[in-house]
Amino acid sequence: MTTPPGGWGPQQGPYGPSPERRPPSPYAQPPSPYPQPPGPADKSRLRLLLGIGAAALVVVVVAVLAVMFVPGRGHQTQNAQQSAPVEAKDRRRTGGPFLDPIPTLPVSLWTDQAGDIVGDANSSVRFLSANEDTVLLSVLKGGAGGTYLLAELDAATGKKKWQAPAPFGSSMTSCDLAGDSSVLCTTEFAADSSLDTSLSDGLRLAFFGPDGAAGKTFTLDQEGADRRKTTTMYPLKDGFLVRQSAVDGPMQLVTRFSNSGDQRWTVTGPPNQPNVSYSAATGLLLLSGSYAATVYNVDTGQQIADSSAVAGAEDSEAKGIHASLNGSGFTIATSRQVRVFNAQGKQTNLIAGWSSPDSFMRPSSSQCGQIMLGNETGAIAAADAATGQVLWQAQAGGDLSTKSMSCVGGYLLVRPNGSKTVSVFELDTGEKTGTIAVDVASWSVVGTDGSTLLAVSFDGGKKTYFAYDLATGKRSWTSPRSENGQYLVCARAGAADAGDSLVGGGLYYVVPHLGGSITRLGHKG
Repeated sequence: MTTPPGGWGPQQGPYGPSPERRPPSPYAQPPSPYPQPPGPADKSRLRLLLGIGAAALVVVVVAVLAVMFVPGRGHQTQNAQQSAPVEAKDRRRTGGPFLDPIPTLPVSLWTDQAGDIVGDANSSVRFLSANEDTVLLSVLKGGAGGTYLLAELDAATGKKKWQAPAPFGSSMTSCDLAGDSSVLCTTEFAADSSLDTSLSDGLRLAFFGPDGAAGKTFTLDQEGADRRKTTTMYPLKDGFLVRQSAVDGPMQLVTRFSNSGDQRWTVTGPPNQPNVSYSAATGLLLLSGSYAATVYNVDTGQQIADSSAVAGAEDSEAKGIHASLNGSGFTIATSRQVRVFNAQGKQTNLIAGWSSPDSFMRPSSSQCGQIMLGNETGAIAAADAATGQVLWQAQAGGDLSTKSMSCVGGYLLVRPNGSKTVSVFELDTGEKTGTIAVDVASWSVVGTDGSTLLAVSFDGGKKTYFAYDLATGKRSWTSPRSENGQYLVCARAGAADAGDSLVGGGLYYVVPHLGGSITRLGHKG
């Protein structure tokens, strides 16, 4: 049996795995940060308040229900003292996606062995994707030369929902989950069976329903003489985006599919715009490069904006542009000004004398509630994403080109190039809340739960994860080191250290060897 290090995973008991029987963790848990039930004195005071009068009681009940059932709120205990901070925190939810709460080192919630999933101990498991309800895995049954299967597990319990033969019968297949747990799998193919796997004549696609039922399967031919293509999938609430781009050439196709595989639209992206960003908050897709950018509506495929029509041509040709998405729309910036647009492509403001950083500390939220700004004097600032109104500014030292900036939740991270410190600012107010000490050689942001920042460090191929309290900058916990092929993944982005987007959802620890396992990490209660 394979057990993740540091208490991540169950221990072997006399009757098989027993999550409750594990050696004492070296990472002691502090008292619960969650609200505790009221004591006897609180209950007495509550009974006194309830007797004030029927009319007052009705008003209070209606008010409480109105607060508790606002869409987007989680399960929170509400009272008069908490109302202001809760509302402030909700405003910061525009800076996602968000991880599940990670205030302390997460523990094992459940572990599934690869052999138990498919009924063969000589099996291995690979994480493909997950959402709030489902975990999608690729399982090699029977070891080398065996059968590849897809399997969906219940994210809360680890119980298997279904399994099916993997499409195309290959480990090279990539799969992802839509919001309803429908599945899209893709694989590249070469008609001449070339040994060069970067050559591709087309893309095979296979769809599965939420219950595992096989759906549509078809091929998208790739046009043009240059067949060196890459494919990227972007899962949506009600479907998928599939982007095909040339490795050495201008070709770029973006196709929108429904959950069931209906092709809704395809656009040919402009050349020299290799960067892709998608915002779930606005439903916008951004294709951008150093000198041009194009914005599309994901639902319709309609082009919303083209930077050549809105940016100052003289400035953009001389020094380039920087385009980015946010929680209200998007911005197109030159070195001298920032144009602010809503989600419909209408310009709402022009911020003169400022620019957006083109050296974002990767990753940065594409759903940020504010626009990050900087200038040549070393000042930084934030503007409201909806109106473009500058909310605050502060000195951070050095010009814009010498520091990286990142929006994570309701916070702005600023790191001078080569510095071993990261300054943390409240995006709403500009207040500096703390400084994060980076005392490792390699360090990058993974994501946030809104209050805690998760980062990863690499050391000789081994990974360590660090969590920091964003309100103070102090380190909250450190993970065991991931080594020997074991890795930590997040629900919405595969490997937690891959890509330029914040990751969100639950945390999973994967042991991919024969006889390996997958463990859901989190907090009980």
